[in-house]
Amino acid sequence: MKAIETVGEANYKLSPEFRERHPELPWPSIMGMRHKLIHAYFEVNLDMVWHTTVNELLPLIQALEKIIASESPE
Repeated sequence: MKAIETVGEANYKLSPEFRERHPELPWPSIMGMRHKLIHAYFEVNLDMVWHTTVNELLPLIQALEKIIASESPE
């Protein structure tokens, strides 16, 4: 859960322009999950956390790596 919280926190450090340039990523869902983990701890659906960890984090990381590579000066 801490890793998912960290991803959500990092999302806040991105500029709105960056997020707008990459609408293919689920920015609102990332923020929403972070809010739920931080502010509604006893309401967290552990099955959803597990699903996110197993199925969603790796594709998100891969997408972000591609974006970073494409936006990095060479």
